Amino acid sequence: MLGSLNVSCSKSSFETCKAVYQAYCAHYEEKYNKSVLKLIAQWSLSEKLIDFSYSLTVTDVDNLLEIVNDWDETLISTKTVLDFVLLKRFHHQTDIMIDSIRQKRYLEFNDIINCFEEVSNEIEFKNILNNYESCSKCLFSIDRICMGSKNKEQSKRRRILDIMKNSSLCFCVHQLRETVHGNQYQFDVHIMNTNWEPICFDDLSELRDRARLIQYGSNKFSNLETYTDDNIQQLQSFVSFVETLEIILENLKLLNIAGYPFMQEYPMSKRKFTCRDDNYHELDKFKLSLTAQLSDWEQQLCIMYETCIDLTYFSYQQIWLVENSLYKQTVTSSNDPGYHLLKFIGIDPQNIQLELLPMRSITPNDRLKNMAQILNSQRVSKYFSIQENDQNHKQVFLVETSNKEILRAIYSLFHLNNIPIIANQLFYCTMNTDWIEIRAFVYRCFYSQTLHQLIRPELLSLVIQDKFAQLL
Repeated sequence: MLGSLNVSCSKSSFETCKAVYQAYCAHYEEKYNKSVLKLIAQWSLSEKLIDFSYSLTVTDVDNLLEIVNDWDETLISTKTVLDFVLLKRFHHQTDIMIDSIRQKRYLEFNDIINCFEEVSNEIEFKNILNNYESCSKCLFSIDRICMGSKNKEQSKRRRILDIMKNSSLCFCVHQLRETVHGNQYQFDVHIMNTNWEPICFDDLSELRDRARLIQYGSNKFSNLETYTDDNIQQLQSFVSFVETLEIILENLKLLNIAGYPFMQEYPMSKRKFTCRDDNYHELDKFKLSLTAQLSDWEQQLCIMYETCIDLTYFSYQQIWLVENSLYKQTVTSSNDPGYHLLKFIGIDPQNIQLELLPMRSITPNDRLKNMAQILNSQRVSKYFSIQENDQNHKQVFLVETSNKEILRAIYSLFHLNNIPIIANQLFYCTMNTDWIEIRAFVYRCFYSQTLHQLIRPELLSLVIQDKFAQLL
């Protein structure tokens, strides 16, 4: 039919050519359904779009998807970009099917049509024909975004490689605000290189996400031409490097919550680490030492909780606020935070004989033991203990109530057990309550032999709730 059309149009009159063309159209309208004919038409009309689609690699498409929410939607909508990615995937799957036929036998035109028809019948490609028109209209904008994503990706890759090649870092602590826990701190890390301004952990986390995406692509696809095996290895090393930093920051945070005097033991600005040619051995050693220190400190805390219940009331740096107030002899002033912390746990600062305090200790563990000795010596009145033969001390009471009725539930539990209402026997949970605080509460319950109330435990994370149940 095509051969006849070519011969007729070159040697015949207009009427003859028209008749042959009409016969050609009628033949193909009978042979293919409307969707296939529309696909053939769109393929012809969208030549520039298709050429551009085939010029992009899998990495280019990944870059495009990574910044899908970052651009100005007045230039192009997110949906249009996602439509273009879907179109790229449609072509990719069709090509795979066509190549499989080509490897077995000679490829005919109908084979190509059948491949397109079969792929277009898949659920995700049901409306793929509409994507040709919408994406062709926005081809210029899509091209601009692809160029921008390539530049951004190259900048990220360059920074990752720079960090692993030659960089220095230090940990820092920011004082956020002063609360009932004392000063609140946020830990961070600063990475420095001569080629760019210092970056913090949030920037590193974003770079790690990009490195993981590239690693995933290298495992799933074979056409990541822009990355060598050495590059992929460096990216893996970078992911491990950031994970090491993340563990260190988490350990510093937990040490702070557990009351470890980190400011004295780990002066942040005085210690610097380096990464040279993927080697950060000193940083790994610091991570291991922090992990060991956290484990030792938590064990020491639990041991001291058994001998000094008052320690369970303090978290973060509160115990050292009290220590500082005692040895600076400001604890009797109502403007001093140590004064109010001692009053809360039932110790009157006015009755403390400051001149008889033991010598101030130096190491964290000795300081903790020293504070336990001081607090125990000042405990004049005992807790309102439930009698040993009273079976109530072996029970856990669970009260279901509404937010408006919480106060009534609190009063009812104290009344039921014939115990005076004391503020320090109430622990109100929040979504920010940490496991270390809950563990101290459990020790306080069991070793004080009196009633303590945990209010709104449903606000605790599921992980903490599970640990809490196991400890009970």
